[in-house]
Amino acid sequence: MNAFVTGGAPAPQRTWIVPRHAPLTPAPGGGSWFVTRYADAMSLLRNPLVGPTEPWTAIARVGQRAGRDFSGLANLLQGMLFSPNDPDHPGLRTLVRKALAQSGPAFAPDVVSAVVRDRLAAARRAGQVEAMEDICRAIPTAVMSNALGISPDTVQAIRRASQSIFPIYARALPLTVLARLEADAVAAENAILDELAKAEGGLAALVELNEAGFGFSTRTLARYVFFLVLAGVETLTGLFGNMILLLHLNPDARAAVAADRELIAPFVEEAVRYAGPMRQAAPRLAMADTMVGDHPVKKGDMLLVDLEQAHHDPAAFEHPERFDINREGPPNIAFGVGAHACLGAALGRLEARIFLDAMLDHAPMVLVKPDLEWERHVSFRRLQRLDVAFEA
Repeated sequence: MNAFVTGGAPAPQRTWIVPRHAPLTPAPGGGSWFVTRYADAMSLLRNPLVGPTEPWTAIARVGQRAGRDFSGLANLLQGMLFSPNDPDHPGLRTLVRKALAQSGPAFAPDVVSAVVRDRLAAARRAGQVEAMEDICRAIPTAVMSNALGISPDTVQAIRRASQSIFPIYARALPLTVLARLEADAVAAENAILDELAKAEGGLAALVELNEAGFGFSTRTLARYVFFLVLAGVETLTGLFGNMILLLHLNPDARAAVAADRELIAPFVEEAVRYAGPMRQAAPRLAMADTMVGDHPVKKGDMLLVDLEQAHHDPAAFEHPERFDINREGPPNIAFGVGAHACLGAALGRLEARIFLDAMLDHAPMVLVKPDLEWERHVSFRRLQRLDVAFEA
C-alpha cells in the first residue's frame, strides 16, 4: 500500500503527483492561467501587481440580483485576510499580529505539548482509533479552543461552514448551494458572536485590543475568528494525518529523527513540501498588465497556483518524488510569501514539530486499513480516514 502512489503501483519511491510542469497554461474558457512551476509560483506570489480575488463581492451581487441574502457567507469569506482592497485589511492584519502576540502564553510550547501528549495518551489507551478525528483534528481543535476560550461546539460550527468555502474560489455555484452555505455561515457567525459577547480567554484580549485602538464591528471580529480557527484547525488536521502516514511509509526517516531530534524541523518542512495540507493557493487576479516569470498576463486575468505541482517541480527540487529529510533546495511556499504570507505560519510549524516530537515518544502506529483514500476537495490534501493501532 502507498497512498502517495499514482495508479496503484506499489513502489514507494514513485511520485503520487502526475507531473505537468509547464509555462503558464490557459484554463478552459479563457482569462485564467494554471501556474505549475515553482519559479513561476514564487514570481506570482511576490508580484505586487497580482492580488487575491474577492469572491464575496460576486456572491453579494448574485444575492442582490436574485433577491437573496448571502451576507453571512460574504462576511466569512472576507475574513480570509487575503484582500488588499478591503479597507479593513491593513488594520485587521495588525490586530491579528497583536492578538497572537498577546495570546502567546496560550500557544507556549509547554502548553501545546501538554495538549498533544494528552490526546496521544488517550489514543494509545484506546488501542485502536480513527486517527483523522481522534488525533489529527482533536489536537488542533483543543489547542485553538483552549487558546481562544471558545467551545468545541463553536469550533464544530466553524468547521461545517468551512468545508465548502474554498470551492467558491474555484467555480460559480448555483443558488441552492449558496443558500445551504449561507445557512452554515450564519450558524457559524452567530456562534462566534455569542463567544465574543462572553469574551473569555484569547477572545477577551482580542476584544480589548479592538476597543482600545481599532474599533472594528463585532461582525468584522467574527470573520477574523472564523479565519483563525479555519487556518489553525483544518490545515493542521491534514498535515498531521499526512505526517503519520509519512512516518509509516519511511521507517528509516522515522528512526533517524527519533535518534536525532534536531531533524524534527527538516522532517516537518519536507512533509509540508511533499504532502502539504493545501493543494492550491487561493486564486490571484492580475490588477495590471504584468509578467509572471517569463509569461505576460493581462489585467483581469486569473492565476491558479498549484502548490503541489510547484513543490514537485524537478527544476527546483532534485528527485521531488522522494521524501528526503536531508533535502537541500528552496523553501516550500505552502504558507505563502510576501505581503500575504500566513500570519500563523510560525504557530503552525510549532504545533507540527511538537506533534512529531510526541509521536516519536510512542511506539509506531500500525495501519489497520491499508487502503487509504484522499478527500475529494479542491483545496485541502487530507485523508478521508486513517485507522491505526498502537504497537505494544
